[in-house]
Amino acid sequence: MIEQKVLALHGWGGTGTDSTTVNRVRAHFEAKGCEVVTPTYDYLNPDKAAETILASVNEDDYIFIVGVSFGGFWARWLGNRMKGASILLLNPALDAYTSTEKYLGKSKDYATGVTALYAQVQRQKLKKYHIDHDRPDLPITAIVATDDDVVAPDTVEKEIGSSRCDIQYITGGHRLEDPSQWIDRMEFAYNTISF
Repeated sequence: MIEQKVLALHGWGGTGTDSTTVNRVRAHFEAKGCEVVTPTYDYLNPDKAAETILASVNEDDYIFIVGVSFGGFWARWLGNRMKGASILLLNPALDAYTSTEKYLGKSKDYATGVTALYAQVQRQKLKKYHIDHDRPDLPITAIVATDDDVVAPDTVEKEIGSSRCDIQYITGGHRLEDPSQWIDRMEFAYNTISF
C-alpha cells in the first residue's frame, strides 16, 4: 500500500482545529504516524474555500480525504480533481447548494460565536464546484447516520448512488457522537485503497 497523506475537511461553521470529528480523525491517523492536514477554509466564500483547500495539497499527492458534513462536498470536489485521491464522507452534505439554504442571512460560527452574513450570491457560487459525475476510478466510502438530523441520510444515494459508493449506515446523529461506530470503518477504507 502507498502511504497516503490524510486531509480532513471540517463542516459548516467549524474550523480545522475545533471540529470534534476532525480532531478524532487527526488523532487516529497521527497515532499511526501519518501526515494529517486539517485546513480551515472559509465556508461562507466558496472561491476562497476552494483556494485554501487546493493550497493544502500537492497535485501529485496520494491522499485520503475525509470530509465531514459540508466538508464532504469539498472532499468530493477535490477527490475528483486529484488522480491519487480516495475519499471518505462522514454525514456529507453533497448537495451543498440545497443544504446551505437554511443558513442564508445570519450564520453563526461555532468556534467563535461570531455571526456573519451569508448571502445568496455566495451560495450561488457553490454550483460551480458541484460534482455531477465522479471519476470512475475514484474510491468513495460514505458513513451515514440513519438518525442524522441535519443532512437527510438518503442524500448520498441520491447524489452518488449505492452502486458507485460504499455506503455504510450507523447511528449517532449528525455529529457522530460515538466514534466507535465509525473509526474502524474509516481505518478499513484507508487500508483497502490501492492505486
